[in-house]
Amino acid sequence: MEFYNLNREERHFGFLFQTLILGDLNFRSKTFSRIKDVTGISLDPQDFNLYAEVALFRDYWFSFW
Repeated sequence: MEFYNLNREERHFGFLFQTLILGDLNFRSKTFSRIKDVTGISLDPQDFNLYAEVALFRDYWFSFW
């Protein structure tokens, strides 16, 4: 089965974006700074919570089988 049959593009993008936010402090800081520039919302890159759609993780898991 092809990867694109298991994961829609926006879910794949979401997974990659979430991975960068969680694993790369430099990317996270720049992203949070940009969010503040656009929305005025201030986020602390050292103290935040991230919630994702459950289907994202389900599809990622099943993409291995």
